[in-house]
Amino acid sequence: MNNQIQILIIDDNEKNRDLLRNLLSKKGFDIILAPNGKIALNLIKKNRPQLALINPVLQDVSGIEILEKIKILSPETERIAMIDFTDYDILKQVTSTNAATGFLEKPVDETRLAVLLDDILNRNKTQLETQRTLDDLFESYNQIEFLLTILSNDYENYTEVLNIVIDLLQSSELSDSQEKSLKILNDLFFNNTRLIERFNNLLSLGETQPANFKKIDIVEVISEIINDIKSKNPSCKLVIPKKLIPGKYFVRAVYDELVMLFTEVFYSLSLPMSDLCKSIEVLIRESEILENPEGNNILSIEVDIRSSLNSAMSDDDNSIVDTTHQQYGFGFFLVKSLVDNFNGRIFLEDSKIKNETITKMVIVLPSY
Repeated sequence: MNNQIQILIIDDNEKNRDLLRNLLSKKGFDIILAPNGKIALNLIKKNRPQLALINPVLQDVSGIEILEKIKILSPETERIAMIDFTDYDILKQVTSTNAATGFLEKPVDETRLAVLLDDILNRNKTQLETQRTLDDLFESYNQIEFLLTILSNDYENYTEVLNIVIDLLQSSELSDSQEKSLKILNDLFFNNTRLIERFNNLLSLGETQPANFKKIDIVEVISEIINDIKSKNPSCKLVIPKKLIPGKYFVRAVYDELVMLFTEVFYSLSLPMSDLCKSIEVLIRESEILENPEGNNILSIEVDIRSSLNSAMSDDDNSIVDTTHQQYGFGFFLVKSLVDNFNGRIFLEDSKIKNETITKMVIVLPSY
C-alpha cells in the first residue's frame, strides 16, 4: 500500500490523538496533530492534507464549524467526523450540514478505519491517474495544434505553387495525355484547398461555446451548401425533397460552424470536381433520439443523407480518387467533432451493391 497521504487529527483529547497517531504512523502515514480548532485551521491553510479526522465536539470552537471552514479552505481534503453515534444531537447537526465527507464511530475501530483509508487511497490514486491523463491530453492537444499550424502553412505554399502551374498549363496547347495530367493537377489543387480548409476548421473547433448557440433553420443552411456544390459541378444530383421548405426545422447551433459541418459532409460524400459524383438524397425529420443531462429524451432534428457513388472506372481512368471504399479519415473526424460540439450524434453506414458504394449518414442535432 502506498501511503503517501498526510492526515490531520483534530481532537482536544490528548489520549485520542496519541492513539490515532500511533495507529496510523505504523501504517506509514504522515500525521499532523491539532489540539484545538485554531491550530487546526492554521495547519489546513499551510498543509492542505488529503484527510482530516475531526472530533466535532471541541472546547474552543464547534467542530461542525471547523468542518465547514475546511470545506472552503481545502475542498480536496477528505473530512471525516468521529462521532459517538449515541449522541443524536451531534450526529444530526453534522449530517444536516453536508460538511463531512464521511463518518467514523467512536471509539474508533481499527478495522473500520483501515477500510476507510483503503477507500480514500484508491480514490486518491484514481484522481491522480485522471489528472495525469488530462495533462497528457492537454499536452497532446497543444502538439497537434502546433503541427496543424505548420502543415496548414506548408500546404498553403504548396497549393499556391500548384495553382500557378495549372494556370500556365491552361494557357497552352495540350495533347490528350497532357489534358488528363492537367485534370489530375486540378484534382490535387482542389483536394489541397479542401485540406487547408479542414486544418483551419479543426484549429477553430475549441471556440464553440453553448452560450453562442442560436436558432438556425437547417433547411436554409443545407440548401445553400447544395446549391454551391451544384454550381461547381452540375453533374452532381443532390436532391432535397420539395416538401422540405424553410421555416419548419430549427436546431441549436452556431451558424458558421453548422455551415462548416454540412459543407464537409456534402463535399466528402459527393466528391465534387472528380467527375464521380452520382447522387445524394437528403431527408429531414423530427425525432426524440437525444437525451438531456437528466436522461430525458428531447426533441431532435435528424438529417438523413444517402449517397450513391458509382465505382466502375475504365482502364485508362486517371482519377486520383479511390472509389473502392469511402475514405472518411480526417474529414469524418472533423464532422464528428463538430457534431459533438453541438451535443448531437452521428450514425454512419456503408454498403456495396454491385459497382456502387451506398452511404447512409444520419446527423442528429438538438431542436431549438
